[in-house]
Amino acid sequence: MGSRHTPPLPLPAESEQHIRNILASTLTGSLCALLIIDGNGFIRHASAGMARLLGHAPDHLYAQSLDMLLSPDDLQTWHSQARHCLSTAAPVRIDLPLRNAQGRPLWCACQIMPCLPEHQDQACLAMMLTDIGMSKIHEQFNGKILAALVEDKPIYDIATLLCHEAMALQPDCVATIAKVDAQGRLRIVAAPGMPKHFYEETEGMQIGPMAGSSGTAAYLGQTVVSHDIATSPLWEHHRHLPLSLGLHASYSHPIKDGNGKVVGVFTQYYRLPQKNDAMQSKLTALCLQLCALLFEREASRDEIQRLVFYDDLTGLPNRQFLQAQSRQALAAASRASSKLAFMFIDIDGFKRINDSLGTAAGNTLLKSTAHRLKGQIVEPDIVCRLSADEFIAIVAFRDMRHVVDIAGNILDQLSQPVMIGNVPVHPSACIGISTYPEDGQDTEQLISRASMALDQAKTSGRNRWNFFDNAINEATQEHIALEAALHDALDSAQLRLYYQPQIDLRDGSLHGFEALTRWYHPKLGHVPPTLFIRIAENCGLIDRIGIWSITEACQQLQRWRSAGVHIPSISVNLSPNSLHDAALPTKIGQILWNENLSPQDLILEITENVLLDNHPDTLRTLDAIHRLGIRLALDDFGTGYSSLGYLRRLPVCAIKLDKSYVHGMDTDITLQALTRAILHIGDSMQLPVVAEGIETTSHLAQLAELGYHIGQGYLFSHPLPAHAVPSWIEINTPWIS
Repeated sequence: MGSRHTPPLPLPAESEQHIRNILASTLTGSLCALLIIDGNGFIRHASAGMARLLGHAPDHLYAQSLDMLLSPDDLQTWHSQARHCLSTAAPVRIDLPLRNAQGRPLWCACQIMPCLPEHQDQACLAMMLTDIGMSKIHEQFNGKILAALVEDKPIYDIATLLCHEAMALQPDCVATIAKVDAQGRLRIVAAPGMPKHFYEETEGMQIGPMAGSSGTAAYLGQTVVSHDIATSPLWEHHRHLPLSLGLHASYSHPIKDGNGKVVGVFTQYYRLPQKNDAMQSKLTALCLQLCALLFEREASRDEIQRLVFYDDLTGLPNRQFLQAQSRQALAAASRASSKLAFMFIDIDGFKRINDSLGTAAGNTLLKSTAHRLKGQIVEPDIVCRLSADEFIAIVAFRDMRHVVDIAGNILDQLSQPVMIGNVPVHPSACIGISTYPEDGQDTEQLISRASMALDQAKTSGRNRWNFFDNAINEATQEHIALEAALHDALDSAQLRLYYQPQIDLRDGSLHGFEALTRWYHPKLGHVPPTLFIRIAENCGLIDRIGIWSITEACQQLQRWRSAGVHIPSISVNLSPNSLHDAALPTKIGQILWNENLSPQDLILEITENVLLDNHPDTLRTLDAIHRLGIRLALDDFGTGYSSLGYLRRLPVCAIKLDKSYVHGMDTDITLQALTRAILHIGDSMQLPVVAEGIETTSHLAQLAELGYHIGQGYLFSHPLPAHAVPSWIEINTPWIS
């Protein structure tokens, strides 16, 4: 043997030809898909592997042009790459869809290699084919649908695109997609290969065990195949429709969501029964996956729309929905010169029911009310829940008698008994009505005027309806003007604090001062606190006024103390609305820190109305203030829902007897007894009781005799401006009657 570094000797010509024959024989019988193509694009050799890949027999392909396997565009691509391969004598790889024996495109990776003999005019190409069908289909098909989803195209457009792509890969197939609605009916989403009458006859079909392949697949939740629609019992009632279109086989697959619930059906119709080959199975699986993704997107959209536009508790549309739909209703009414009634509906005494029977009972009543309203207000009329126990209905009407009849029917329905647990509740409601176009031209104005009419109805009693009146409008305009003026008052420092002393009735010493907010307007003069505080609560200014009052009072207390004027503490009134601010304790703590005051220097006075406030932050905010060491006093005790149960819920350190008790003591024995009882309540709970409204020496004597320790009222002093407080203290304390 020679050295391994010695070059091999040339083979004899007959041996080289023998090797070529072996190679040709091997390639011909190989399972590899191989084509030899001459310079004119004709097939000169096909391996046995072509039958496995494309279903074409090698002898059937011999001498055929490549256009048998490629579309004109793809053939042009092949020729371009072939020329490049021959000119460079280097292999080229391209991906092309080749038609199989059934005419379906099959994506193949094509490795093109030059075969260059001695004579250039005999040059040919070897093309090795590898099936990349599903990976290429997945890449292109999946990419197109996902791109459409990302672009947020409508469900109809994406479903139609999906059907077209599926049909392009199966030329003899007609694909459809339907969804299953809440009532178990099929709703066509896309059927681009079907005529109009297919939509008309199948839309709304009830799913069931004999509802064609689509309806049965949705009903059973599993794939249903009908190889022969003409004889299939599943098609007994519907077979005429596909047969009239020349479709004789169907394959229906349920589309399921993440929880396994059937939400739709993907159906493939064929003119002839199909073999369930691997490619078809993979393609169907891909289509179902994309359909599920599409339906999931729509479900998410629907859920978002429900959360945005519908009320969770009652299922009624909410304020956002009302704003959108009412504009459309008004535009339609304007075009048709028709009339609309805006009905503002409010349940009478809802807070009382909610407080006495509990939140669950209140929710039951609200759901019952919503159900009854839906029974009275039918499309295209609108009924919405605005907030709490307030509802709005927008109805078309012929004349005023018609409106009265509608309002009367609503009140009759809402006054029917409701069983809450085992307790029959007899609700009632009031309705305020404004009409388009007489009372307004836009939604906001019409709702506002219906609300005014509702307020007027409520002042007349229960179970009433009332139309908008211009007199109400004038009063409201005054209210709006005061609201604007109050904004200016806060910005231009028109508000002032006045201070009224509280006296220890046992020795006449100063117990503290209550800070009272006063507003003097340059044109309106003195505006009563009862008026502007209510306006502030309604328009959202009460938080600013509350923080301003606490800040001003604490700064003034520090100024007095710095000047040597000893004042034990300062009291400031706080609206229940201010307690909705969870950050309020932090803000108050910062004010005390800034003024170098201790928490015991400040008393916050709240009213019993705080007990009627079901805002979730109210009691938490009160507890947080109490934990800071700031004292809380219950003002106007005896005018609201006074009870030991309510009182026990609040972390108060004192209660204040309302002045109405003090003013009536001289002549009303009952008030005397109640005044004595309130003092006993305070004593039993170890809470001091402050008597307000002491105006005469008789009031003072009676309260002192009963045992009251602290008093406040005009007998001691009217509210004083800050600069007058030091001289009043110097002259009047200890206060001697």
